[in-house]
Amino acid sequence: MTATDLISKTFRTFDEETDSKYEQDGDRTTALDYLNDGYLDVCIVTKCSRTNGTVVTTVNNRETNQPAGAVGIVSISYPAEYRFLDPVPPKKILINQTGCPSGYRLKTTKIEWDVIPNAAYTFDVDYVNGPSAELTLTDEPSLIPEIWQPRILPYYVLWQLFATDKREEVLARTPFWKSLYEEKLNKMKLYFNGGQYAGRRPDWG
Repeated sequence: MTATDLISKTFRTFDEETDSKYEQDGDRTTALDYLNDGYLDVCIVTKCSRTNGTVVTTVNNRETNQPAGAVGIVSISYPAEYRFLDPVPPKKILINQTGCPSGYRLKTTKIEWDVIPNAAYTFDVDYVNGPSAELTLTDEPSLIPEIWQPRILPYYVLWQLFATDKREEVLARTPFWKSLYEEKLNKMKLYFNGGQYAGRRPDWG
């Protein structure tokens, strides 16, 4: 579904719930901003856009760029030795020796190695891919499988519309829409992180 389709669906629900005329007069620019926020949130929390790639260290350089487009790292492994690297807690001092890294810590767009690389080591990275650009009205949030798009994204936008409405009776229903979005989000997270197997149909609720 395109962003326009998803926003129209959202506005119809909002109109039915609040006796408004958003489908006719609604601010699609603001709704598109909310949709983009929801798109990123769904990708990060549910890991529905999970993928894999590699990174190569530079000799005597503790830092390496994360894979392009990554918004979350799930795991890092060293295939040459069939082992996973351990995440390093934020307050732990990183080992200042040189050798093959044994652990890692994340910094915004960098991977910081525990043990400074003394060679060009290749690591496999399991990561969450994020949107490469903000959606326009004609774009589709393609990192989210199409069957899930109308079942999750409109609820995020509805939550934001209720939260920013100036009518007290509408504002009062914000917690309901927030909890409904979180319920859908948790179901989707379960589906993409251990609850999915061949032949199973998601429980949409």
